[in-house]
Amino acid sequence: MLHLLLLILKIAGIILAIILGILIVLLCIVLFVPVCYQVSGKTDGTEKGTKVRCKVTWLFSLLELKILYGNKSSVFSARIGWKRIKGGERSDEEKGKTDEVCRKVHEEAHEEEEMDTHLETEKETDAPDTQPEPEDFEEPEADEKNPYAYPEDSPPHEEKRSDNIEKNNRIAKKIQKAGEKISSFFQKIKCTIKAICDKINLFSEKKEKLIDFLEDELHRKAFGTGKKALIRLLRGLYPGRGRIFLRYGLGDPALTGTSLAGLAVVYPFLPGEIQIVPEFEEKMFEGKADIHGRLYLIHLLTFALRLLVSKAVRQTYKDVRKFISEF
Repeated sequence: MLHLLLLILKIAGIILAIILGILIVLLCIVLFVPVCYQVSGKTDGTEKGTKVRCKVTWLFSLLELKILYGNKSSVFSARIGWKRIKGGERSDEEKGKTDEVCRKVHEEAHEEEEMDTHLETEKETDAPDTQPEPEDFEEPEADEKNPYAYPEDSPPHEEKRSDNIEKNNRIAKKIQKAGEKISSFFQKIKCTIKAICDKINLFSEKKEKLIDFLEDELHRKAFGTGKKALIRLLRGLYPGRGRIFLRYGLGDPALTGTSLAGLAVVYPFLPGEIQIVPEFEEKMFEGKADIHGRLYLIHLLTFALRLLVSKAVRQTYKDVRKFISEF
């Protein structure tokens, strides 16, 4: 009996070890197998002549995503194992053809409706007029049975006068409504200006609190920790190799030279081979680029762990939420 129990425990231990080993292998694959990306493109300075191609793969292209942009249209395709998904947006030319077909169908339907209405109107005009002729109108005499009738010696000026009074009342109501709208509009402007002034006063009141918040030693330590973690993450995201060719001109030699000096500042930080050709005489822009890089998920995990482990970062996060809620 004891021998059978030990055999069962041995088999269960082997199964658990195999499951644990599989989980460790999967975790190592997720963390240490890189996500490879490639971005390439070219342009001649026009939207139609701009083409961009992006490709992201993982685990020997077991997962793949491609995005193509060119001729004012974009197409993407994704692959998960053996299953592929495609999609994208049509270009403006294809949309124009479809819109033209829809417009023709709409015009034909509209013409048919006009013909039907024209035939109906012709039938109505051809039909005989069966309406009775109007009889002569006799004014009612003012008597006891009809007290609202006016006497023969008084002309109907009273009705015209009442119509004028009603018309004047309507005009007065419209003027009153317009005045109310104008007053409400100025009231809204007044409230908006007052709200802005209140915000400015509130910000000036909390200016000292903001300065104290930024100069706090714990918060400065948290900012330093976040800065170091972000720099390490960006180093992991930095492309490994690439080629960039740029030929441009801004039309003004002075402006082109100033922009070239600005590009010289970021030139050492750009990946791979860089070639920049300035044109001082004409206005133009064209170029090509091909950049390859890798992203390890372990970099994202270490970035998150550095922020979570730091007590200063956690406390600063709470203080920032509290400070924002007070505003």
